[in-house]
Amino acid sequence: MDSSLRDADLPADLSPLAWVQEELRRSLESVHKTLRRLARDSADNHSTAFGGEAQPSQPLKQAAAQLHQVSGAL
Repeated sequence: MDSSLRDADLPADLSPLAWVQEELRRSLESVHKTLRRLARDSADNHSTAFGGEAQPSQPLKQAAAQLHQVSGAL
């Protein structure tokens, strides 16, 4: 290999992540659905679906936990 090539010049090898791609996609879809549902419910009911200022709602906490798991996998 030419010594002038650096790692940044080579394409990224994403094969190690291929086995988790489907699970990541499902998790992100679940988070997306939860957030859309909370936003819709909040707009429809003028309620505190997002938990107000005091404390986040349980669905919002679950969505945050799923996002944390996704970021950990990446």
